[in-house]
Amino acid sequence: MKNNISIKGKKYSLKDPYKIAMLQCLGAKIVQRDISDPFNIVFTLEHENIEELVQAIHNGDLGKYGDNVRIDKYTEYHKRLMSYIREVKLNARRK
Repeated sequence: MKNNISIKGKKYSLKDPYKIAMLQCLGAKIVQRDISDPFNIVFTLEHENIEELVQAIHNGDLGKYGDNVRIDKYTEYHKRLMSYIREVKLNARRK
């Protein structure tokens, strides 16, 4: 996948773990993980208003989401994502 962003309907593909964790905090669900290239892992997320969420993050305008963006939740999602990415990369190096 050359472009790291693609929006199709209610799905959004991204390889930036920080934005993925933020989107998860706002209710997006990971529906697919593309690990064909372990050093460039792409996650596909899904949400009713995924385009709106992505735009809000891009513009740094999360005010309208209020309490949905919680630091503890974000930290938890981000730790899990980074752990998963490290594990996949480590396994790729072993092969």
